[in-house]
Amino acid sequence: MPVPSPDQLAQVVACLRRSGARFAFVHGSAAGPAAPARPPRDIDVAGWWGGGPPAAFEVHLPDGVDLLVLDAAPLELAGRIALHGRLLFDDGPPARVAWQARTRLVFLDEQGADPDRLGAVTYACITAIEGCLDVAQHCCAAEGWGPPASNADAMRLLGRHGVLEPLPAQSLVRAVGFGNVLVHGYVDVDEAIVLR
Repeated sequence: MPVPSPDQLAQVVACLRRSGARFAFVHGSAAGPAAPARPPRDIDVAGWWGGGPPAAFEVHLPDGVDLLVLDAAPLELAGRIALHGRLLFDDGPPARVAWQARTRLVFLDEQGADPDRLGAVTYACITAIEGCLDVAQHCCAAEGWGPPASNADAMRLLGRHGVLEPLPAQSLVRAVGFGNVLVHGYVDVDEAIVLR
């Protein structure tokens, strides 16, 4: 079976939404950016419901799709998906950001990573900034302010329209820049400053 097509993934998303899933990831070999050397037998998806999740076999998905219910998944699997899964859809950004940040931190801690070290703190920072950007972009769209020119501009618009006070808005503009540094490695990062 080849890497899943957009049509296949759209069918999976529709089935998961009908069953009440709030967000889902593609994981395993199908989540990579390129086709694996050996085509995957199945599409692996992981969904989160946030209360009263169904058993995986109760969700009727297309043939060749394996479902992991994240609400009750073992940490070993959930942690890897939180770190490396490709987001399939997200109908609850605050819940997804909270789940992903918490799961990443607990997983890294269980793997022997000190949660006070740069890697765990960096994941928390990036996830928090992504969550703020999701909310800012949603506000800009819902209020009809037009698409922001950039992620930082989305934060500026929140300040300009009184959603945020000026000082927090400016702090979030700087946080967006910091997130870009963390993700893209534009400059070397002083570990002590990040931890503070």
